[in-house]
Amino acid sequence: MVGVKAPAAETSRDRVLSDIEVRHLWRACEQTGYPYGPMVQLLLLTGARRTEVAAMRWIELDLDRREWNIPAERTKNGEAHSVPLTQAARDIIRKVPRISGNDCVFAANNGYARSYARAKSDIDALMPECPRWTFHDLRRTLVSGMARLGIPLHVIEKVVNHTSGTFAGVVSVYQRHSFSDEKRQALERWAQHVVAL
Repeated sequence: MVGVKAPAAETSRDRVLSDIEVRHLWRACEQTGYPYGPMVQLLLLTGARRTEVAAMRWIELDLDRREWNIPAERTKNGEAHSVPLTQAARDIIRKVPRISGNDCVFAANNGYARSYARAKSDIDALMPECPRWTFHDLRRTLVSGMARLGIPLHVIEKVVNHTSGTFAGVVSVYQRHSFSDEKRQALERWAQHVVAL
């Protein structure tokens, strides 16, 4: 590594979409259509990471139990994560077509849809007045929006499958409550807020 130039310092992003921007994004997603429109709506409703949603499989979904179970090998922290599905999320998933021979909910080319840059460009074209945003900003928007709605931080951390923060240290060893009811209530409140916009 001698003589290799150090990489540029990482800049932390702090972009959170406003309520008006969330409304415009939702409508742009409706116009964009499958697979990216509903995929981005689920990013906003669940707080899951881009690839977690993009690579969602039908086998991971239990719409009757209102759950999406992401296996450990598909999460950033390597821990399985159960995402309660709100009515709004289930309505989106129920409208998604099932592609024969492909278990991906957002299918493309015998795998999952990953033309993120093109999808983002298509959505941006429908929101010309919206300042620059990224798919990851939707996760931050959910977290910040839930906090604004009065949802406790430890519940928000469970919603987005964080193991640091409140759940670091001794808590990570001894605390085994799943917070499934609390996560469901938090996501329902967030979904109601988004749909009301």
